Amino acid sequence: MTQQQTLARTVNVTAPLAAAGIRVSGIVHRVFSQRTQPLIAWDIGPDDSARDFTLAYGITGELQEISTRMGNGFISMSEALLSQLAEPLPELDAVILAYHSPDLFHADVAGFYLSQRLPGSPVPWSVAETGPGAGFTALRITDGMRRMGELDHGALFVYDQNAAMSEPDDTVSAIPDAAVLLTVGGTGGAVVSDFIDARTSEPGDPTAAGALAAAMARHGVGTGPTAILAGAGLAAALAGTALADRVQVADADAQSTGVWAALASRWPISEPVLVADHDPVGGMFRSCLLCPEAGR
Repeated sequence: MTQQQTLARTVNVTAPLAAAGIRVSGIVHRVFSQRTQPLIAWDIGPDDSARDFTLAYGITGELQEISTRMGNGFISMSEALLSQLAEPLPELDAVILAYHSPDLFHADVAGFYLSQRLPGSPVPWSVAETGPGAGFTALRITDGMRRMGELDHGALFVYDQNAAMSEPDDTVSAIPDAAVLLTVGGTGGAVVSDFIDARTSEPGDPTAAGALAAAMARHGVGTGPTAILAGAGLAAALAGTALADRVQVADADAQSTGVWAALASRWPISEPVLVADHDPVGGMFRSCLLCPEAGR
């Protein structure tokens, strides 16, 4: 049994709806069309420890070539998002970083930097290497912290960092970097509830389309104004099915941020929104429901 199968559970999507959960009070999105920071932020010499370091991370190219690669670090992307906020953040209890590809090789650690940068000296933590599930998992954990009385306000950063971290991949590196910031907790905005993690990789598991159909039935989608935002992984799985025309598809090039960027483009929402995505590698369908403050 894989680690993911051990940790993840298949949710019964016919079970009673969960109580109202944490609120998303705001969301901003940014695409970074240019890469302006070096992949490795220190001088690389042939006789120092840089070669051992890069080899440890699977970087086997010539050091001189590696030193020319550029990207966008989590800190700079975070600062760009913070500059887009209409109002200052309140004192925060936690700052969460969610991503699949890691940060650039810089001395400053983004979580520690943001903990000192943001009001309240929030506790930093990360959700990594879960593809399109990163944002969903981070929100679910944040909601658990709220229920345990450990969080009133938090900031969730979701990143797509597409610079070549090991061997150059022109297909991936051609995709612009992107980031999303969700401010969570407090009042106003939209209530996030009923997180669903449904495994789709084992015999007897539903398909991604089947998991979405069950989630739609669970929320009465089709009988009300609920919109469905689907990430690229889910959209691909729905191709050729009856549900393909029912969803609004996020940016196909944005792995972790795509569905949240689609939500940002609709913000503030005036109707319930079912946000969903599918990770074909990990074999997981994930979704959550956002409802305007006025109620469901």
